Amino acid sequence: MVATSIGTIVLLYCLATGQEPLMLETNDLQQSVPSEHVRDLTVWTPYRMDYVEAYLHWRQKSQFVGASSGILRIDAAWSESNIPLEDAMDHLAILEGGEWQWSILSIFDGHWGCETASLLQQWLSKYILRELANAHQRCFPQSKILRYKEMPTEIVDQAVKDAFTSLDRIIIDGGAEAAVGDRFLNDAMCELSPSYSGSCALVSLYQHEAKVLKVACTGDSRAILGRQNEAGIWEAIVLSVDQTGHNEDEVARLRSEHPNEPDMIKDGRLLGLAVTRAFGDGIWKWPREVQEAAQQRFFGRRPRVGLQSPPYLTAEPIITTTKICPEKGDFLIMATDGLWDRLTNEQAVDLVGTWLQNYSPSVEAQISSAPLAESGDLEQERAHTQEEARTRGKPEPQKAYPAQVARADAKHFTVKDSNAATHLVRNALGGSNEDMLRGLLTVPPPFSRNLRQAKVFILDEHAIHPRNYILGTDC
Repeated sequence: MVATSIGTIVLLYCLATGQEPLMLETNDLQQSVPSEHVRDLTVWTPYRMDYVEAYLHWRQKSQFVGASSGILRIDAAWSESNIPLEDAMDHLAILEGGEWQWSILSIFDGHWGCETASLLQQWLSKYILRELANAHQRCFPQSKILRYKEMPTEIVDQAVKDAFTSLDRIIIDGGAEAAVGDRFLNDAMCELSPSYSGSCALVSLYQHEAKVLKVACTGDSRAILGRQNEAGIWEAIVLSVDQTGHNEDEVARLRSEHPNEPDMIKDGRLLGLAVTRAFGDGIWKWPREVQEAAQQRFFGRRPRVGLQSPPYLTAEPIITTTKICPEKGDFLIMATDGLWDRLTNEQAVDLVGTWLQNYSPSVEAQISSAPLAESGDLEQERAHTQEEARTRGKPEPQKAYPAQVARADAKHFTVKDSNAATHLVRNALGGSNEDMLRGLLTVPPPFSRNLRQAKVFILDEHAIHPRNYILGTDC
């Protein structure tokens, strides 16, 4: 019945727009049928390089923040693998009396839909701010000045954890109440959507007076600090650990919480899910009766095979604390798993170091406002592609592309983007290897999820230093 309704909507739309049906005589039909080659039948044409360039720069962002924050610049860029985009970013500056207290930088890697990530983008930083303010009041009840830099690190950590878990509790409990309670369908779906879908969260909090950086991770996004040693070589310092079924500490934690479920984790997945911590994802958290009610009443998914003792997931983050050394050129890279599937920690840091040799973060990056539109004329696009093919040389029929896609090849790394985030995205997807770059960007959803998805922030911590910037990407 649902499929029939969709078909009817399409038909009514065509009639309502007044489009005339395509009329063909028999002779016209004989002449209009193309050859037996599928490339002549498809409406999906290969991306030209001019379109690739416009696409890479379309979603990039660059912003100067200000010296008083300890941050000079934010760069961001992303290339979605799903439509609609399931991921999000957020930057919140906490000021009091005109003075910077905290900078909060977040990336959210959504799955099973965009609703959870969108909710986190709107609310998580505000929940963190509320908990930090409450903790400050408890620590210094009589103080008339802000003393965030004096707060004990364990107090700050607990405030951040409370923000994560309290927001997730609202998401999950709200979905459960909608599933079993009296709700109209539209009201129920609004409350259920953020708990049907899920999202990882990676949040950095920077207190510039104390030069303290905290990274809170829920899921498999990753934060890496770049720092120059005495020899001037960039080193990669890991500030978060991927929370997946391949993480032995996470597996041990889950085994202790669910001791009688030996099949709970298989092939690095928790009842089929890659991550072991996440927001939302009600079918890994709700009791079975709630899941069955959601399935029967509101289009929910079936309970997971092997479900015995939920909840299996938690949104509580693991938090690390790092003292920043501006004199060593410190910068931070935050990225979702898609970037790290293509680049090693060391490669990402080296790429940013190379970018710094070619571009000044004090100069604003060039920003494109919209992607290059294709002509819409399929024959014209094919003619352009065929003309371009004459200058591309011959393809290699024996090349095993999956082996080439597994990791970015350093020999193809290039520097040509004034936005540092776009620089990382380009090199993660092929760099100067135009065949790989165009190929990976041409792969449509949902297959592209296996090839490209990521987000990155990069942060250099001292605004007086010429290398201070934050960069973000999603590829």
